[in-house]
Amino acid sequence: SDDVLIGVQPGSNSERKGLPAEYIASLAGAVTARPSRRMVILGSPHERECFERIQTHTPAPLVDATGIGWRELSSLMPRLSVLVSGDTAPAHLAAALGTRVITVFRGESHYSITGPYGEGHWAFDPGDQEESLPPVECMIHTVEAVIARHEPSLLPSALHGWKLFRSEFGPDGWLRYVPHRATVLSEEDRIGRLMLEWWKRVLLAEINRSTQKPTPRSRALEPTAELPDASAESIRSNLLQAELRLQETVAALATANGQGMTLCLCLSYG
Repeated sequence: SDDVLIGVQPGSNSERKGLPAEYIASLAGAVTARPSRRMVILGSPHERECFERIQTHTPAPLVDATGIGWRELSSLMPRLSVLVSGDTAPAHLAAALGTRVITVFRGESHYSITGPYGEGHWAFDPGDQEESLPPVECMIHTVEAVIARHEPSLLPSALHGWKLFRSEFGPDGWLRYVPHRATVLSEEDRIGRLMLEWWKRVLLAEINRSTQKPTPRSRALEPTAELPDASAESIRSNLLQAELRLQETVAALATANGQGMTLCLCLSYG
């Protein structure tokens, strides 16, 4: 079939991470307006009710894929042109199978830690708008841009305080989420991004010392390349722990008054 399939994962293990039926219905009505486009609603058997609520709010062509197993889901994901989801397991499965993902983060997790792995994914971050959703017009525009394989053309005013990031591999070989040009970063955002880069440099230095294979500054490093299999999992674990500590520190920064604040960073390795 030549149909363009747009996947949506409405639910999550946390209600706050999910996408409401009315929001999905508005998105479906816009992105399926063109011929040969259909929206596929994913989810567990318990989310069939959500599918039915979406149907009551839109005449858009919908495909009910709620309740399918992981094997069927793995076969379906590569057929999707894009998946819209909260921070969920299906979002990571889609990314692993080569499908572009647009993830909405709503305050319980952070794109820099749990964003889908791979290049070309998009993440909406709430900034100070944790109780809302990204403007549906911005989501529609981003979906259309991903399908067309180009960058969304958005102005800062269109995001209404939300922030949009795109995943890419940096010169050092590490995945990073870079802000869309319409995204306005706060001082806390900039500090957090600098601290994240600092953590990674410290970890790379530790990796080089532990393996006794120093890497020239001019050559990009693939984090697990040429390392014994036994050390690769330890490296991933250390990086995750470091990023978790970093997010805790950034959260503390965001709540501090900034007057005479002293920041102490402590490193530990298992």
